[in-house]
Amino acid sequence: MSAALGYIFLVVIIGAFAVAIVRPWLAFVLIVCFPVIEQALQGYFPVMITHLTLFNYLIAGIVAVSLLVRFASNPGMLAGALNPVSKTIMLLLALSWISLFWTPELENGLMLTVNRFQYTLLYIIMAPLLITSLDDFRRLRLPLIALGCLALLGILFGPKTMFYGTRLMIQYSTTEVANANALGELGALIMVFAVLTTQTGVGRLVVPFQAVAAVFGIGMGLLSGARGQVLAGGLIAFLFFPVARKVKNNFGYLGIGIGAAFVILLLYISVQFFITSDNLDRWSLNSLTDGFELRFLIVSEALKPWVTSPLNWFFGRGAGAFVTAGLVDTYPHNHIIEALTEMGIVGLFLYLMVLFFTIKSAIGLFNLYRDDSNMRSAVAVLCAVATFFFLISLKQGTVHDPGTIFLWYMVIARVYWFERRQLELDQDEYDEYTEDEFDSAEHDEYDPDGEEEFDSDEDLDHGDEENHSFA
Repeated sequence: MSAALGYIFLVVIIGAFAVAIVRPWLAFVLIVCFPVIEQALQGYFPVMITHLTLFNYLIAGIVAVSLLVRFASNPGMLAGALNPVSKTIMLLLALSWISLFWTPELENGLMLTVNRFQYTLLYIIMAPLLITSLDDFRRLRLPLIALGCLALLGILFGPKTMFYGTRLMIQYSTTEVANANALGELGALIMVFAVLTTQTGVGRLVVPFQAVAAVFGIGMGLLSGARGQVLAGGLIAFLFFPVARKVKNNFGYLGIGIGAAFVILLLYISVQFFITSDNLDRWSLNSLTDGFELRFLIVSEALKPWVTSPLNWFFGRGAGAFVTAGLVDTYPHNHIIEALTEMGIVGLFLYLMVLFFTIKSAIGLFNLYRDDSNMRSAVAVLCAVATFFFLISLKQGTVHDPGTIFLWYMVIARVYWFERRQLELDQDEYDEYTEDEFDSAEHDEYDPDGEEEFDSDEDLDHGDEENHSFA
């Protein structure tokens, strides 16, 4: 049975790859889902475990071909790629690499930067080019929910899927397991997309599918034990629910209230159905408290050597320096703290500027479409996902390899640039049209007293004859 499911899953993924070549937004969906898709395929086909980079190069190749196809048909697709957010991110990553010259732990620094350059190339350079307009993003919402659920189903029914301690994950061997946080991250994303995508954009028939997808997505997050992802996803879905919907009257407020209560109901159903005796301890209050205390310890250990060394205040201790703390972790799992301690005040300033330009673009994009019910929902989803990943950056990941976190910031900035430019061009065309119409009207000959003006004596005589005939 599992073998048949594996081949069905493989055929669907191959089909998605083929379509992605001519549909860049679908290639973007594959990038978002590919960590979980890769795990699922490794569970069904063990040969992929021994060729870990195979799928990475495959997805990169699909993205490259998709970009080339799009560039061939639209050479102007690169417009807006260099915006304030992308430029600042490039400066931040450049400082990260330069800091290797003074880091006390060059080996760890290289592992976090140079050794992961292929992911920087995929997520920071190539992937943002796949989404140009808000319409591109609007199209990918339901496909992302569907493909994401399919990938998680592939994990759930996989032959190597089991509880490792209190967390559901793929166990390759007695000592090697897959990344359970990737499951929780995708599950939370599915819930955010499903809850915030409105009926105006997709039609009423898919609403039950969205509800089921939301429960299943957050449920897989619960099974995976990805506490931060689940908590952040639930919070973001609840907070952005009214943002995604335009309120026209008092009944609109009532509808939003009912909808928010429905979001809470979905979370409750997920908790009741997916928290079992196998993973109950993972979600106990003591476990959550221990997790928070561990994060706090890591942050404090990262700050101590930086605070006590004024020479490192401006440019930091260098990429990978955190490993000198002697902990198991090789980075502090907090982008802001890592930027400050390993790239100094300069690095923190650049990081905060990335956030500033992203927020500015998000607000501008929302203001453009706040009165458009369909596009407003798409903007809300995009901004909600970026906010979700910002919260995630406070508990996992490294700023030297920002991956999907910075990807969403860059998409917001590029979409805003395109939409604003498009509206400006439309306005210019409208102004040019109205100006031509005005000039045309000015050149029309007319009699200010309302009488017909004659251009020749012949017309005048003809007019006299007509007047006499009516006399």
